[in-house]
Amino acid sequence: MKRQRVRRIILAALFLVFPLVFNYFSPYLMITGAAERVITVSAVVWGLYLLSGLVFGRAACGWFCPFSALQMIWDKVAPKPLRRVRFLPWVKYLLWAGWVAAFVAVLATGAGSLRFDPLYSTPHFVSIDGPGNNITYFGLLALVMVPVLLAGKRGFCHYLCPFAGWMVAGTAVRDVTKLPSLHLEADAAKCNDCGRCDAECPMSLQVSAMAATGDMHDVDCILCGRCVDSCGRGALRYAYRWSERNGGAS
Repeated sequence: MKRQRVRRIILAALFLVFPLVFNYFSPYLMITGAAERVITVSAVVWGLYLLSGLVFGRAACGWFCPFSALQMIWDKVAPKPLRRVRFLPWVKYLLWAGWVAAFVAVLATGAGSLRFDPLYSTPHFVSIDGPGNNITYFGLLALVMVPVLLAGKRGFCHYLCPFAGWMVAGTAVRDVTKLPSLHLEADAAKCNDCGRCDAECPMSLQVSAMAATGDMHDVDCILCGRCVDSCGRGALRYAYRWSERNGGAS
């Protein structure tokens, strides 16, 4: 469980510093910056998250997301089973597509040379430097918590998080190119269907059912490793190169 302790510490630290740095993740500043021919830190950050999907799948969601941290904390305080709504998972991808389309359109229609400004709209380095940014910060927290309160465990991740789109897009490219990437593998022969991995999964996935088939691919898996670390029989493991049993990326 040492790995999970490290993961929780990283997430908690990101959540604590998030009030100081949320401008550097801002979709709004990414788009308004493009309108002024400015490449913002947020554009670089989400570009890196996209690239991370090629190599690490959605691990950034499980290890380096302050919104994941907030939901992790709430899961400990007031856990509530996820309420599954059939078509709602597509909302996050529509939000992401709108974000990307707006950025590309604004960038393509502008004139003049591009420049990088690391302090765009953040002249004092920290994001909260006035009453308006306090409203933005608490608005972001509300945006995360409302779907959690209404839909249950990781409701924001499942239904409204546009940030996941960057990692999902990266993994889609990985799947097409068959690049080696961090993923989970299962040895079905070692699984006794105890269900512990299902209980541990923060994304409410049926991990034991996937393990039984030997196919651990699921677009909602954030590679947090809780299922791996909870399995006392070693049926689950992290892997990087695709084994012949998994048939490469799929």
